[in-house]
Amino acid sequence: MKKRASKTARPRKARAVATQDELRLKIEPRGPDTQRIEAVSRALSDHPLVREYLGKTRNRLLTFEFLEPESETKPSRPTPASNVYRATFYDYTN
Repeated sequence: MKKRASKTARPRKARAVATQDELRLKIEPRGPDTQRIEAVSRALSDHPLVREYLGKTRNRLLTFEFLEPESETKPSRPTPASNVYRATFYDYTN
């Protein structure tokens, strides 16, 4: 039994060409660069409040990350780079 071609169906070749469109992606760096992050994380251990909290313990900076502000809706423009961060120190004297 022969299959009938639908009048609305496109030929196979045309469908294959339609799926081969080129995908273009533009990526732009956002936020502080690596040098800035390293400078802030190094200076963090010298901050008076951090020094007071850590005292004379032997410690190490485990993590450092910039925090993105939480928003209820997606803004029409990208939000500016965050200047709020979270740092985690580990006290290995105990």
